[in-house]
Amino acid sequence: MLVADDPALEAPLPQPRVDVLAKAVGDGGFDTVFFGQAVLSADVAAGLSARVHLVEGDARCLVVDLGSLSTRDEQRLVAAAVLSTLWNERERRQPVLIVMDEAHNVCPAEPDDPLTALSTELAVRIAAEGRKFGLYLLVSTQRPQKVAENALTQCDNLLLMRMNSRADLAFVGDVFSFVPPGLLARATDFVQGECLVAGKIAPHPAFLRIGARVTYEGGGDVPADWAASRSA
Repeated sequence: MLVADDPALEAPLPQPRVDVLAKAVGDGGFDTVFFGQAVLSADVAAGLSARVHLVEGDARCLVVDLGSLSTRDEQRLVAAAVLSTLWNERERRQPVLIVMDEAHNVCPAEPDDPLTALSTELAVRIAAEGRKFGLYLLVSTQRPQKVAENALTQCDNLLLMRMNSRADLAFVGDVFSFVPPGLLARATDFVQGECLVAGKIAPHPAFLRIGARVTYEGGGDVPADWAASRSA
C-alpha cells in the first residue's frame, strides 16, 4: 500500500469516521491509496488494512449511502473501495446485483481525480466482464451523457423514463441503437410512471406504466404546498 500524504492536511478525522472508512477498504483492494485534502492523514493509514466483507451470509441487500459522507473525497474513496472489493472477490462467483444510483457521480465520462478514475475503470470492467463471475450492473442516471460510455455500451437493457433533453435522447439513441428512434422520441411526453423498455429483458420494445408502490417510500421531493400562503 502506498500512502500519498498531502502536507496541506490538517488534524485527522474523528475516530468514528476513520473506522467507517477503514472498514470500506479491503486487504485485496487498493494497490495505491490516495489521501486527498480533508480525507485522511498519514497517521491513520494503518487502519486501512481492515477487510471488508460485502453481502455475507444471509444478507440480501447492502446499501452504501455515499451521501451520508460529508466530503466528495470520502465518497470517491468509499465508491472505489466497494467496487474494488467486489471485483477482487469475483472468483467467489456469488451473484450480486450492483445498483449505481446517480451513476454519473461514480463512473463519470470525464473523471477529474485519480480515485474517480479508479472507480470508473472498475465499473467499466465489471460491466464488460462481471457477468461470468455473477456480478451484474444496473446503471441509473438522469444524465446519460455524463456517464462513461464504455459502461453504458455494455448494458443489454434499457428502461427509459421521461427525458426532456433532446441531446441526451440523441446520445441514448446512439448508444442503444437497438431501440427505434421514433419510440425514443416519445420519452419527452412521458408522465410519472411511464417508461420505455427495450433489450433482452423484453421480446420487443414496449411502453409500460408502472403501478403504485407497495412498500414504504422514503425521501421524496419538497412538498408542493411549501410556498402556500399562510393565514395571518
